[in-house]
Amino acid sequence: QEAIRRSPESAAEYFEIATAHANQAIAEITQHERQKRLPPNAYQDRAAAYAFLGQFEPATRDFTSAIKNHPKEPLSYFKRAECYAAQSQYDKVVNDCKAAASLGLRTPTLHFLQGVALRHLQQTAEAISEFSQAIMLDSDLVAAYYERGKLRQAQGDATAAVQDLSAAIERSPDVAE
Repeated sequence: QEAIRRSPESAAEYFEIATAHANQAIAEITQHERQKRLPPNAYQDRAAAYAFLGQFEPATRDFTSAIKNHPKEPLSYFKRAECYAAQSQYDKVVNDCKAAASLGLRTPTLHFLQGVALRHLQQTAEAISEFSQAIMLDSDLVAAYYERGKLRQAQGDATAAVQDLSAAIERSPDVAE
């Protein structure tokens, strides 16, 4: 991401290379699977490649296989939650975020993702709580302020909404657009 920020014209080239690597990884792991010689993290690696390519259904299947093989690995639950979010399966997002958190994963992105899913499920108070936890872990997470502010505005809490939306704009002025 840093390289792309410095040289945006190389983004297309980077994406092309990354896509080729993802396709190669999928092919290699599929070959190992056929030969019944899977490396330890094969399902997680192939799932990540599928997710990168925007192929969320096979990514979800492989993250599920990774979880079956390593049920105490919180990152697989979180990554599968991201795939479920891309498929608008928000109840499954919440379940996987909770599973990842129960296994010790504590990141602002986890709480933000769970907050978004809860918002879609119209569980406003719980969504606000998740956005608040994301902000506690990363006070510069603009999207969490913005989402929480929108929810507070919908609840009629204008003062809190203005505070959150102002915090988002302060950290990233283009949010106002």
